[in-house]
Amino acid sequence: MLIENAIENKENSTKFREMCGKLNTPIFVDQVVREAVQSQMKGLLDGTLTAESAAAAVMEKIELYLKE
Repeated sequence: MLIENAIENKENSTKFREMCGKLNTPIFVDQVVREAVQSQMKGLLDGTLTAESAAAAVMEKIELYLKE
């Protein structure tokens, strides 16, 4: 079970990084944005999030922040 979780977490982390690599619009990264990404990476690494759900959560947090 532990090995399966480690493999799945690595795959999710890889997928998330691949998705991030496809981003093509430069943005100014401030502390709020950085924290949004970092908080989702924790979920990816501990297996509680998929790459897709982590990316969606980051986008939701950033969009909300930018509307403020």
